[in-house]
Amino acid sequence: DPGVYTGHLDLDSNDPDQSSVDIPITFAVGAGAPSIWETPSSITDTLTSGDHNIINLLVKNNGNATLTVNFSDSANWISVPIGPFNIATGDSLINPATLDAAYYSSMIVIASNDPAQPSIVLPVSMLVTSPGCSYIPGDINGNGSINGVDIVFAVNFFKGNGNHPPIDCYSVCTTAPNPFYAAGDVNGNCAFNGIDITFFVRYLKGQVPSLLNCPDCPPAPGLIPPATAVEKPGIHQAKPIPEIESGK
Repeated sequence: DPGVYTGHLDLDSNDPDQSSVDIPITFAVGAGAPSIWETPSSITDTLTSGDHNIINLLVKNNGNATLTVNFSDSANWISVPIGPFNIATGDSLINPATLDAAYYSSMIVIASNDPAQPSIVLPVSMLVTSPGCSYIPGDINGNGSINGVDIVFAVNFFKGNGNHPPIDCYSVCTTAPNPFYAAGDVNGNCAFNGIDITFFVRYLKGQVPSLLNCPDCPPAPGLIPPATAVEKPGIHQAKPIPEIESGK
């Protein structure tokens, strides 16, 4: 047991001057100390809005006394079992921390009775991304194909002679214009206007390699099927493409 112990050692000999010697002995038994080790030392994650992720926090006791730990977080988008947890010498604890897509940066604090490291701070960073909008770039009329019919549809819309595009992405991509018909923004400047029609015509003529999309409002991954093959110039074009002023 821990404490200070005293005693003596008797040494007898045939020395005529000093036949017996008394040697005092004093020694202390320490209580030992815990030693904390943990991983990861920081957390960085990327989640789509509305999702969550679970990160396991591993804490090990490398000391020679029981380690007691408590967890705390500092944001409502982090939840972690608080404790206290007692970890015997050489044992480990796995504590799951749940991250909800909501904010940007915070921390998890691990408090323990380790005299060398009574408090450990785990920085937590979160990047929340938009879930995207369910559209196909260039499929302005929303029929699943990319061809000259989409250009005719767009021109009629701009002239006020037809329906508006069926997919408005503003509710998902709130930094875009309202309304935002993202399928028509084929030049990727986050606006839908006559310049996109000109870009679309150049694409069908093979003058640009691909249609683009607004980087702030990407198509939702896995939510839409790939578009059917685009119509090539001179193939299945039922009517000429009407002209529209590029600045309109």
